[in-house]
Amino acid sequence: MLEVHDPERSLYLAVPIDAYETFFQTSLAQTSIARYHLQLIVYNPILEEIVQWIK
Repeated sequence: MLEVHDPERSLYLAVPIDAYETFFQTSLAQTSIARYHLQLIVYNPILEEIVQWIK
């Protein structure tokens, strides 16, 4: 719905660093990220900080 109401907005999927370093490195996840042009924010939930922005 955000895309319909505000098509200029960039959307990011926030992912905890542990999930990014495991699941998001698999070929299935990498293929999905590329196919759907996902943008990610990798964050550390313990330190409550953003580790990486991936466009």
